[in-house]
Amino acid sequence: MNPEKIHFLSKHGIQVYPISEIEFCRRRSMNTESKQWLIEVNNNNKIKTFPKKIPYSEVDEAIWKTINYYYELLKENK
Repeated sequence: MNPEKIHFLSKHGIQVYPISEIEFCRRRSMNTESKQWLIEVNNNNKIKTFPKKIPYSEVDEAIWKTINYYYELLKENK
């Protein structure tokens, strides 16, 4: 992971983090026993949860891809 990209996103109010599907469903008063994960982005308090479910072993890669996506998007708009 590139700390500069993480810092750049943080400066612009963007946080990228994993959330378990269990937590996602609990927030919506739904039940699940799934052990899958989702990627969530807090963009200046506007929360987006990507619908793709991933196993724990792929969480780091998915977070990194999401960080790169938002970094490039911000760089293009500057």
